[in-house]
Amino acid sequence: MSRVRGMNSPDCISLVSIVHLVGVLRVDAHRRFRCTITHIAVAHRFRGQGFGQRLIEFIRDELNFEQAEAETDDDALGFYRACGFEIESLGESSFGTERFRCVICF
Repeated sequence: MSRVRGMNSPDCISLVSIVHLVGVLRVDAHRRFRCTITHIAVAHRFRGQGFGQRLIEFIRDELNFEQAEAETDDDALGFYRACGFEIESLGESSFGTERFRCVICF
């Protein structure tokens, strides 16, 4: 994994396999021990191979956060559940889709 930093922006973590960009992760830090996952994505052809889980583990093992949280819709709930996140419904958004808060303590 490599870390990319832009001027005046939070860290962006990218997971690269030889030549292909496999996945990306962006987190916002809240104090030293807690972060919010603002973006996490794995290229379609690499899904189901544990790369998303590795990005979550990177938050714990390399960035040393004790807690991570994310807000999502139902499309990503299976991923967050498989990674051990606790899920809480936030109700419907103004667009009519249900939103969820996902939290994990490492």
